[in-house]
Amino acid sequence: SLGNLMARTLAIATSEERSDQPGSLPEEINFLRFRLGQISEREPTVWFELLVASILSTTAEQDIRSLNPYLSSAAYKTVNSLTVVAMLASIRIGQSHRALRGLSHLVKLLRNVKSTSAPDVQTRLCAEIALQASKVA
Repeated sequence: SLGNLMARTLAIATSEERSDQPGSLPEEINFLRFRLGQISEREPTVWFELLVASILSTTAEQDIRSLNPYLSSAAYKTVNSLTVVAMLASIRIGQSHRALRGLSHLVKLLRNVKSTSAPDVQTRLCAEIALQASKVA
């Protein structure tokens, strides 16, 4: 789902989910301090809107990595790719909802068609149906 995709993206961006190998003991202690700081809101953290907004930035990787110095370049690329996928999925969901609303309206118009209607009513309904059909297509 879109929510899971966004959550996974943020988990990687904040290093909640890591694919790199643990470093030395002092490095891991510093990493855990950093994560504890993020969780306690004493360290800045990445949010999804920032990831979306940073897609067009020429300094996006540096900006995101400044919020999480433990984010590897490979992890950043994964985060960027997942952000783009989430955006595309969101756009497709919006398009689907608009198409379904349009089809629902078209069905209502078609149900109003009656052979006993006056010619001017039939003409108006035909025009509305044609317009709605072209909007859905």
